[in-house]
Amino acid sequence: MIVNTPLTLLSTSGVQSYSASLTSTLDWRAREGTSFTLADMVSRLETVSVTISDYGISYNLTSCIYRKGLLVTQRLGEFAGRNVSGSLFAVDTRFTGDDL
Repeated sequence: MIVNTPLTLLSTSGVQSYSASLTSTLDWRAREGTSFTLADMVSRLETVSVTISDYGISYNLTSCIYRKGLLVTQRLGEFAGRNVSGSLFAVDTRFTGDDL
């Protein structure tokens, strides 16, 4: 079992928004050639007003984003001397806060 929890404290997109997120993944190898990965993320996004000369942009947007995903990977065999795997995944994304 492998657990990974990176943290992004602050990132910017231009000078218009700030966001912070926390993600985690849990990998579980069920048997030879089969693995499951569960991933979670929570993120907060907030916009900042921008004024250039006489033109101003102010979205006043604050949102939280929640994501949960499941990945199932199965080794299928070999092709041309290389391992071949197939994956199925499902992701649920939800937004809360201001209307987009």
